[in-house]
Amino acid sequence: MENFKDRLTLLVTEIDYLEDMYKKVFTIIKKTELEFAEEINKLNDNTIKTQIVNTPPQEKEKQQEKQHEKEKQEEKEKQQQEKEKQQKEKEQKNKENNKNTPKKYKSLFRKIVSITHP
Repeated sequence: MENFKDRLTLLVTEIDYLEDMYKKVFTIIKKTELEFAEEINKLNDNTIKTQIVNTPPQEKEKQQEKQHEKEKQEEKEKQQQEKEKQQKEKEQKNKENNKNTPKKYKSLFRKIVSITHP
């Protein structure tokens, strides 16, 4: 039992250490991103403004997932619009064919009548 408690305390201290290191690394990354953005802005004379979002990796993953789902939704909408467009084109072609068919029928009817009329 004593060995288990020792191992548990060791793991807890290791977790604390890793959390502290994560925080330190994250703050260093924030500082370097800000410095990088400042240097870019200096070079471009404010023609290109860069925005760096200081979010933890989990938030970035969530944002990427949202972006991916948004892109999927846009793709679905484009496909739906394309289907609707194709359907409208088909309907329009059918209407054009329907307009032309009475002329065909009239000419056929006249031929038949001219042949069969006494």
